[in-house]
Formats: sequence, structure tokens, C-alpha cells
Amino acid sequence: MTAAGVVVGDTHDASLVPWGRLKLLKVAVSSGEDGSDTVLKARLLDRGVNVGVDAPVEREVSGIGNGPIAAFLNAISNFGVDASIMDYVEHTMSVGTDAMAASYVECQVGEADDAQIVWGVGIDSSITTSALKSIISAINRFQRKR
Repeated sequence: MTAAGVVVGDTHDASLVPWGRLKLLKVAVSSGEDGSDTVLKARLLDRGVNVGVDAPVEREVSGIGNGPIAAFLNAISNFGVDASIMDYVEHTMSVGTDAMAASYVECQVGEADDAQIVWGVGIDSSITTSALKSIISAINRFQRKR
């Protein structure tokens, strides 16, 4: 398991403990050829506010926006999470058809009086999925700091 896997909250090594409330399990994105809004449907594992105490539950959410990131932010608002992207960067980690993408986001998470700026990192073979994982990473980091 790489350190990056720990950052985004995914673990496949029994010696590493998953952290963070949310984990992206599956995502589907569609948009109209006419430039209409993007529709995103995601399945998330919600470990609850008290991670390790609350029983994990799979939840399906959907959102609409002017692209996948905006639609995802709209979808996760169903969890009572208020997040916005302040900065976003992505790059490839290698070359070839099996290349992985890394995404980094600076997010403002929380309500106006309680808002904090946090960074998140996501890694996946899909650029879109890596971006969404980076948002989850930032949200999990915000909730962990509380």
C-alpha cells in the first residue's frame, strides 16, 4: 500500500486503519451534447460521524452542476457538507494506458462561521475519479480536525 492510498482513505492492507467518514465506491457522470448540466450519481461508504463507532452504510447520492466537480459538490451537500473549491491541480503520475492521475484540491469546508481551508489528494486511473477522491480527502481531513 502506498502512502497516497492512506491520504485518500483507501486501504487494502489490514495493518492500516481506514480513516475518514466518506469513501467513494462508484461514480457515473453524464451530460448532454447540447451543453446542458452534468448529472452525477455516486455511491459512497458513509462511516458516520463517529468513525469506528457508527456502522458503515452505503449511500447513493446525485447532483447537478456545470461539470463533474460542481455536480459532486452538489451531491455531497446531501450529507450536510458545505464545500467549495478554492484551487485545483492535477497531473499524471506516469505514462501509458495504465497511468494514474493525482489530483489536489484546496477546499473551504464548513459553514461560514466554522469554515476551514483544507487540502485533499486523490489518486485514480480516472482523472474525474481522482478529482472526486481529492474532495473526499479534504472533507475527511476537515472532519478529522474537529
